Amino acid sequence: MSAPTASLTFPEGHSLKNIDLPVGVFINNEWSAGEEGKTIEVRAPAYDKVIANVAEATANDVDRAVCVSRARSSCPLAERTS
Repeated sequence: MSAPTASLTFPEGHSLKNIDLPVGVFINNEWSAGEEGKTIEVRAPAYDKVIANVAEATANDVDRAVCVSRARSSCPLAERTS
């Protein structure tokens, strides 16, 4: 799956639309929108304005990432590289 795209809006009003910015949940070398497909706002702290929305990970997304990580860490290095 390709990474979800994002639009960034800078406080000065300039925006970048549909750039290939990884904003999804990255698990097992794959991007996804997260289990529930929800997003959270990213704000510019200096201006308190929304500059992007990124995928929100659920507890199940985190559990899945931990399981994948544990499975990979128990493999010899030669098996983990591809």
